[in-house]
Amino acid sequence: MPIATRFAHQDHAHVSFILSGRFTFDLHRDVADAVKALGQDVKRVTVDLREAEYIDSAALGMLIQMKAKLAPREITLKLKNGSVAEDVLSIANFDKLFAIESV
Repeated sequence: MPIATRFAHQDHAHVSFILSGRFTFDLHRDVADAVKALGQDVKRVTVDLREAEYIDSAALGMLIQMKAKLAPREITLKLKNGSVAEDVLSIANFDKLFAIESV
């Protein structure tokens, strides 16, 4: 599953990571690299899970780790969920940890 990165604004202050297909442990290096590559201008990150077909517990751990890595930089992290993601995030009570936008 590829991770696409899109800038929402020309000033690069808002970045979206679009995840499609299977979001599993196999992507831990890609996720870590995407977070490391964030520029100093970034203030908001959205992880778009609308195209995710499967999310495992390792993926949930990666989201928590991403939040922890972004917090010291005062970057706001939001999740955008879809059908599969909505169920998984709800069961895991991620609404208590993240701002989640239902689409």
